Amino acid sequence: GGLSGLSERDLFKREVSALPEEAAATSETYERMPVEHFGKAMMRGMGWKEGLGVGRNAKKDVKVVEFLSRPDRLGLGAQPKLEVEKKKPNWINKPGEEKGGGEKKGKVLYADSDGRVRHTKHLDEKLVEYKGPGVQVGKRMLVASGKHEGLKCSVLEILPPPREKGRSRYARVKLLASEKVVDVRCKELEDLESKKSVSVAAENQSRGKHRGKDGAGSSKKSKGKSKGGSSGSERKGRRCQPWLYSNLRVRVVDKYLKHGKAYLKKAVVVDVLDPSTCDIILDDNRNRINGVSQDCLETVVPKAQGSMLLAVKGDLRGKKCKMLQRNTSEGKATVQFTSDFSVKEMHLDDVCELVAEDDDAFD
Repeated sequence: GGLSGLSERDLFKREVSALPEEAAATSETYERMPVEHFGKAMMRGMGWKEGLGVGRNAKKDVKVVEFLSRPDRLGLGAQPKLEVEKKKPNWINKPGEEKGGGEKKGKVLYADSDGRVRHTKHLDEKLVEYKGPGVQVGKRMLVASGKHEGLKCSVLEILPPPREKGRSRYARVKLLASEKVVDVRCKELEDLESKKSVSVAAENQSRGKHRGKDGAGSSKKSKGKSKGGSSGSERKGRRCQPWLYSNLRVRVVDKYLKHGKAYLKKAVVVDVLDPSTCDIILDDNRNRINGVSQDCLETVVPKAQGSMLLAVKGDLRGKKCKMLQRNTSEGKATVQFTSDFSVKEMHLDDVCELVAEDDDAFD
């Protein structure tokens, strides 16, 4: 053709003249294509998309794994000694020992959110420093026994030891599901990776599956005394009686309701479906939970004098009254009824806070 008579030099000049003008290296150019995204831009030009792997047969993104170094001579599955035992000041240092005696501290170990020691991690995964076995501030643990059995928590602080000998030491923890802060005995806490924790967690998980999708249904309350000094048989008799009314403020005591996220939270009864079932709205996030059994709830009795209450059990059921004095140790409250101004002593389970007055519904 027409190009056969051109020399190699002329062909080169022709190709160069056909190229687009070179873009000026200005700040705007770099802003449109930052240096850290340059590699992605090249890969997108070759057909790569965000979230896909690299290669002809790649179907999904492969996460990069980072290996964490282990302390020197630490065997597989072994836990290192975190504390260094100091020797005598005049001890002659041996190879591998620090000045002043004692072995060198090993490298820091890391654990996941369940407290398990990890030796690998993904680039976007956050790990925490492994704090060793036992109750420690900032550590995630499992409540293996007691009222809050089966719930995961984070240790906020270890309370001072009691003055009386033989009394258990307590720790202040935050329940991970409901984010409520409670005090539990230190001996009731177990490491998440311990055999007892695994057994308790599996047992509670199987119980939760029998409660339905959202965990609604009946609940067995913890053994022992609640709201003061009354026996379990007395509480059982009162619990069988229907006590639900609209506009009552109650507390969720079911650990499985909404997968534990509603545990120990206060709520208001908005609708009574039948004598022992109701719909509630949580105070903190205004979420509505339908079809909650009264066995999953307990009455709330405020301390403030003059608070409006409603008698929910007994011969005075449905009568409004005001708080005069609350005796938590005995589980009793002294109230004054608004109908006849009579003063009576009621059990804390027999009265409940009334958040909205409706004269047509009561008395």
